[in-house]
Amino acid sequence: MELKIKAGAEKLREVATDRKALSDVATIVKKANSKLNELQAELQQLESQIILTQGQPQSPQQNHSNGQGTT
Repeated sequence: MELKIKAGAEKLREVATDRKALSDVATIVKKANSKLNELQAELQQLESQIILTQGQPQSPQQNHSNGQGTT
């Protein structure tokens, strides 16, 4: 969604002629960039957590499909 907002604002920037419109578009682009940076940081954090989780050994309960040991 933020990428579409940013792309639309950049198109508006190309056709805007007065300073007020350019200022408004610059604000929109700045907010979209900020949100995109936040989302990218969150994604990197989640990817790091996934990598850490995948590196941990499974507990014995997770190794059995029905929770019962073989006898």
